[in-house]
Amino acid sequence: MNRQLRAGPTWSGLLRFLLASALLALGLALVPAAPAHAAGDCRAYGETSVQGALAVKAACDEVAAGTMYSWGGGHGPVPGKTHGTPDGGGAEAWNDGNVVGFDCSGLTRWAWSVATGRDILGPGTTSDVFDRYWPVRFAGSDGTAHLKPGDVVFWQRTRFYWQSTTHTAIYLGDGKIVEAAESQHPLQVADFSSHSSSIYVGAIRPSEGSDSASPDNSGLPGQLFSTWGEWVRVGNEPRRGSTVQHTFPGPTQVKISCQTRGESITAEGITNDLWSYLPGYDAWITNIYVRGPAALPGVPDCLSGGPVAGADASGRFTTWGDGVNVRSQPTLTAAVRQTIGGETSVRVSCQQHGDVVNAEGFVNTVWSYLPDYDGWITNIYLKGPAVLPGVPDCAGGALGGGTATAGCTDGGAPNGAGARSPRSVSIAGRLIELRYSDTTECAWGRVTGGAPGDEVWVDRSITGGQSWDQLGFTRITSGSDVFTPEWNDHNVVMRACGSPGDSDTVVCTDWF
Repeated sequence: MNRQLRAGPTWSGLLRFLLASALLALGLALVPAAPAHAAGDCRAYGETSVQGALAVKAACDEVAAGTMYSWGGGHGPVPGKTHGTPDGGGAEAWNDGNVVGFDCSGLTRWAWSVATGRDILGPGTTSDVFDRYWPVRFAGSDGTAHLKPGDVVFWQRTRFYWQSTTHTAIYLGDGKIVEAAESQHPLQVADFSSHSSSIYVGAIRPSEGSDSASPDNSGLPGQLFSTWGEWVRVGNEPRRGSTVQHTFPGPTQVKISCQTRGESITAEGITNDLWSYLPGYDAWITNIYVRGPAALPGVPDCLSGGPVAGADASGRFTTWGDGVNVRSQPTLTAAVRQTIGGETSVRVSCQQHGDVVNAEGFVNTVWSYLPDYDGWITNIYLKGPAVLPGVPDCAGGALGGGTATAGCTDGGAPNGAGARSPRSVSIAGRLIELRYSDTTECAWGRVTGGAPGDEVWVDRSITGGQSWDQLGFTRITSGSDVFTPEWNDHNVVMRACGSPGDSDTVVCTDWF
């Protein structure tokens, strides 16, 4: 915990407090000293690890939000802002018990918990953190030459006849730090040199040597998928509120070995009770945050080892959502036959492609016929994948197979036979292509001539390119080429996008 850079009230602090009281009595106020740098200067200066960059971003987000210093703030049971305490922080800390914010070690604790998904620094004091074993540590005599953005730096003061580490901050690079400095001031960016070099005792790099790094997917069982969304947590059980094992700050490529039904949750406008097991993290993730249909294609049931089916032997499926319309035809303008409220078991006799439906975060053209209702329901509101397993095409045969209605399952492995590249773009020697099959009416992205770390994905837009969904985020892990899963074009426009692993530049093909 940051005890600031003083042991207790000082004469200058007491004079400041008395002056502030006098001014307040006159209806005036002291203006806090301006930070050394504006909030816009808070960023990583130079290259660093993924975790280091995330720690910097988390701290800088708090600077941008105007979060205040609060003595003892951030030392609750879990990382995050808390009320401080007015005791022990000097004359300026008299109101910290009413301020929700961070002290210096509370801020570094929060930033690194965001970066790693774990409370890696813990709720202890500044000295507690510095004195623990860290695989990567730098001495004060090393200066800042070896530091990277995200490294945690420390200063100490001699008190009577003993020394104590009293202040910590996050290094930004280029001689700058982000810190919680003192009471009555917001978090700020400052020059490293604003603290005397004689009391700088060293730095740690929490990410390297810890178990927070992503696993190497190459040796793990299962299929590769990509997560989506920001700060997605995975837990030790397939339910909400389980112990968090890891946090994905953004889209991440993961291996999934099996999926099972667990707690039904609603997030991002989607409801799903399927969870996938990630062997690399020994953790479960709701399928809502895995790119693909509700039930991931080709991923077995964790219990039976067979396919995950949404229907029982009698061909029944379960609807979800409230006020779901059953229409006379598989179109959005057809008359409503009935309305289904809540989860309901229904009999499905066949399915076929109809109008494009965009609802609950899904886009789908497949509709199912419910003989007991003499009407059609979009497959979006039937639990299971976009194309229901084992349900025939209403025209005969399997949906999307043979000469029946064209189509494919979103997130499936693409069939490259007869495919073409109607759109392409180059960047830094890489070729980004939108691959398309006229037979299945499905598209996928491909990058060739690349390197490990390069990324490619597909955008699908129902608004002609004004807005879109990002699909099939895929990264090259070895070699120079990779392609995404396939995605049904749903009679809307699509494009492929990509980014070299050593650059923040993103390029996209034209819409097709």
